[in-house]
Amino acid sequence: MPGRWIAGAGFFLWLLWKIYFPVGWVEFSLGFSLFVLIPLLLEEALKRPLKNQAEEWLWQVFICSLPFSVAGALSLSQPLGWQASIWGFIWMVFTLCLAVGGLWRVYIRSGRYTEEICIDAGFLYLGIGGVCFFFSRLSGLGIGPFSQREMLVLALFFHGAAFLLSLITGFFGRYLLDVNQEGSPRPLKGMYTVFARVVLVGPLIGLFSLWYGVNTFIMTSILYAFLIAWMCLWWFWISVEFKPWVWVSIILTALFGFTIIGGAFFQGWMVESLSSVGLMASIPTYGFLCAFFFSWIVVFAWRGLHANGRSFEEKALRGGGDREL
Repeated sequence: MPGRWIAGAGFFLWLLWKIYFPVGWVEFSLGFSLFVLIPLLLEEALKRPLKNQAEEWLWQVFICSLPFSVAGALSLSQPLGWQASIWGFIWMVFTLCLAVGGLWRVYIRSGRYTEEICIDAGFLYLGIGGVCFFFSRLSGLGIGPFSQREMLVLALFFHGAAFLLSLITGFFGRYLLDVNQEGSPRPLKGMYTVFARVVLVGPLIGLFSLWYGVNTFIMTSILYAFLIAWMCLWWFWISVEFKPWVWVSIILTALFGFTIIGGAFFQGWMVESLSSVGLMASIPTYGFLCAFFFSWIVVFAWRGLHANGRSFEEKALRGGGDREL
């Protein structure tokens, strides 16, 4: 289980980094994704034994993640300029390698299987986050309407919410598939498909909404609040099927999810601007703690279910492949 070891070492490096470098809360939140969340989620997404060449590629990239995470942290520790951009470029290369692996998996499957598409989309969103990360470290360069600080917040969004929700949605689909194959009543295929599609397009809507003003961004933020609420209610409903410690984790995840929604809207109401919704991690310290505990517990819970991914070798797909969810 190399993901556990990488994330464990990364967690201590993350704490030491905060102690010895005066980084802000946005940088500190982004560092948590670099050092801890990404290794844990990648290990769960790939699951040995690996099934095809694309997953072999992703696994080799994954086990080398810690040095790249250190490079990303060094970039965040430097003032904007050529040094920060060099370290940021190294991290961007890592995320783009994962994005290539995600596209490769889609190609092998010919775009089939909703739950696996969600996981591949997470890899692609991480690549977008890496590009935003790199441009946020260049001195005196903004992209379109975005300042460098806003590019860093976008990097946090794609490394955090977009990547996390996409992969967790995929893990949830794998769980539903396992339940179906064990002879239980057929899961709500239509509901999961709709939910997964909203999760997939949500980050892109959020990105493009920033080009069209605050009101559009508010609507996108409400969409994400709706997604988290829907997800937490659904998990709360099926949590009785889980092992006791996973059940407790799911309940805590739901509670923190609703806390994030309530806290974001309360913060927006206090400053008379709902545009603060969706940027909770940039609100020290409350927003950081909510996002931290929600991310940690949700990853802990869905790793504990041990849902299996599909085997989708190209020759199997030519013969019809596995059935849909």
